[in-house]
Amino acid sequence: MWLFFLGAWFVLLAAIAFLVQQAFGYDISHLSAWFAGLPMPQRIATGTILTAALALIGASAGACRARTGASTPCATASGRPVRTSSSPMPCKTTSTPPSST
Repeated sequence: MWLFFLGAWFVLLAAIAFLVQQAFGYDISHLSAWFAGLPMPQRIATGTILTAALALIGASAGACRARTGASTPCATASGRPVRTSSSPMPCKTTSTPPSST
């Protein structure tokens, strides 16, 4: 399931790249030439930003799985914990509990 999450991120990034190309007229095929034309400090900064972004995407996909040791996600889109035979203890979710009045 976490591979689906990573795939969804890459689909989102591809859609953004396509829309930027359509909206602003950027030619994505020249991206490597633009990167090569940057001064060395800007290349290092750009590479660091891209590496950090990919690390955050990977961490968000694998965070819940690492806490439970399960191959299933800990929470659904609604924020409710998922209980399966492979994850008897659901991880903490960020959703707020219903208020009791």
